[in-house]
Amino acid sequence: MAASRFDPGLTLVLTATAGLALKSVFAKLAFDTGMTVDGVLALRMAIAVPVIWAGAMVVRASALRGIAPGDHLACAGAGVLYLVAMICDLQAIALIGAGLSRVILFTFPLIIVLAEAIREGRMPAPSRILSFVLSYAGLLVMIGADADFGTTAAFLEGIAWAFGCALSYAAFLLAGQGLTRRIGSVPFTAVSNLGVLLAGTALMPLWLDPIDAQATLDGVIWTALMAVVSTAVPVFLLFEGIRRLGAQRAALVSLLGPVLTVIAAWAFLGETLTPMQVAGFAGVLMGIAVLEGVVPLPPRFRSVPGTTG
Repeated sequence: MAASRFDPGLTLVLTATAGLALKSVFAKLAFDTGMTVDGVLALRMAIAVPVIWAGAMVVRASALRGIAPGDHLACAGAGVLYLVAMICDLQAIALIGAGLSRVILFTFPLIIVLAEAIREGRMPAPSRILSFVLSYAGLLVMIGADADFGTTAAFLEGIAWAFGCALSYAAFLLAGQGLTRRIGSVPFTAVSNLGVLLAGTALMPLWLDPIDAQATLDGVIWTALMAVVSTAVPVFLLFEGIRRLGAQRAALVSLLGPVLTVIAAWAFLGETLTPMQVAGFAGVLMGIAVLEGVVPLPPRFRSVPGTTG
């Protein structure tokens, strides 16, 4: 049976993706006030984690008290995977730019599809492969044209960092899938983000330059909005969506993220929306439509093949 376009899990993931897509808009507005990249990252982390814990205490305080020590460690470890992804992403952007690094980062849904296929001993559902191909082709049309390619050592290093980001983010989502199903999305989100904060604080001297203390009030406000609207709230929604949909389907839906970022930049920052970007947007939407069963496919194409033996 085709999946409903309006089921709660899908709505949660779409809302989370929209919130995460606004991150670039808030970041641009914060940078325009004179905030540095390092300052925004550190302040975002410092604000987001207490907000996440406050929300978790309000929503599921009893669940937080009932987490086993082993699950605490597992959630914190998942948070470290996210921190690794963030560090890899920063290094990739610095070396090869945002456009190409986004193209490589968003291979993570395919990594999840393949990882789950290997774990289950089954070939991936053809519809999910088709969904990824259509959506990824749309992303290439939208942002790949602006990417700068090269063969220098720095360029190849940037490619490696970007793939490292895709791998670690995929591992983070897969780990979150198992843990949210066992202990719930709220406890997982709270404890994993505490792991991000603790590990990030310990490693900050290694991956952040000294932070510029000349932060303006406007810069702090934009960064705080990023921490709440584009970090704390979306991660709650995302992992509740993953608990309901699974990491594979949620990851494929999140391919809408770069599309929504481009649209937000056009709507709020006055950036140009080109015909090529509109065409790419259509490709991504077609991929999501295939995933959600909006586009009718033959039953054989929708099914998951049997075990490979």
